[in-house]
This record gives sequence, structure tokens and C-alpha cells, in this order.
Amino acid sequence: MRIIGIDPGTSLIGYAVLDHDGKEAKGVDYGVLRLERFDPDSILDIYRFIRKLCEEALPDFIAIEQIFVHSNQITALKVGQVIGIIWLVGAELGIPIVHYTPMEVKQAVAGYGKAPKEQVQNMVAMILGLDSVPKPDDAADAIAVAICHANTVLSQEAMMPGGRGLRF
Repeated sequence: MRIIGIDPGTSLIGYAVLDHDGKEAKGVDYGVLRLERFDPDSILDIYRFIRKLCEEALPDFIAIEQIFVHSNQITALKVGQVIGIIWLVGAELGIPIVHYTPMEVKQAVAGYGKAPKEQVQNMVAMILGLDSVPKPDDAADAIAVAICHANTVLSQEAMMPGGRGLRF
């Protein structure tokens, strides 16, 4: 199963491509899209980037971290626009999109829904067998979202009769 994990933002959008064969997770690619500003041109840049990423990676799923309710409504609206672009690309390419709250991601990766960011990042590095935590943080967060989805799918399969079980 191939998953693209995305941590949406307005200046940095973290992304990760993760393969999971039912036994182990393997990081294929990760990084960030850096935006100098957030305007109509950057909306087009985001669309083109996400579309190209999906066309090249050919994921089975796109997993997105849901936005944390900001006190800044303008920021929340902008992040919602980024998520809308991702939905559009997923719909155009026929890729299912799933959403996870920050608490669900932390629970799936670190085993505790209120785990500190550093603990989640260290677990991301450990799960993927990396020597250090992926940087910047937005890329590590995107990897965590992808791991969360793989974990969720495998947990659901484990509950089915004859399921393979969870093997991280």
C-alpha cells in the first residue's frame, strides 16, 4: 500500500510518500513545499505540486492531518483552502482521501494521543529506521500522518476474520 501523507499549512506544506507491505513501513520520499506568500499564484503552485506528486507516486490513499482549530480565523480559512486543493486533486485522480486529527496521529505513532511533538518525531525516525528525525517538522508530521493511516488500515484488517494483523 502506498500512502501520501500531507501536513497542510500556509507557508510550509509537509508531504511524505510511504510504502507499507503489511510487515514494515518504508519511507520513499518526504519534504516540504515552501510558499513565499499565500495568494492566487500560490494556490496554483500548490495544485500543480500536489497533482505532480500524486501522478508520480501513484498512491492508494492520501492521508491529511485535520486542521487544529485556530484562534486565527484567517489562518484556518487558508489551511482549509489548501485542503480543498488536495481534495480536488484526489477527486480528479480517483485517489481516496482520509483525514486524521492530531490526537489520532499521535496515538497511532507514539501510542499516546497527547504525546509531545518530539516523541512523535522520534517514533517516526525509529519506525522508518532513520538515523535522525526528518526535518523540517512539517515533513516529519506528514510522515506521521501516513504512518497513522497504514496503522489504521492494518488494525482494521486485523479485526476482520482471517486478518493479517498489525506488524510494525
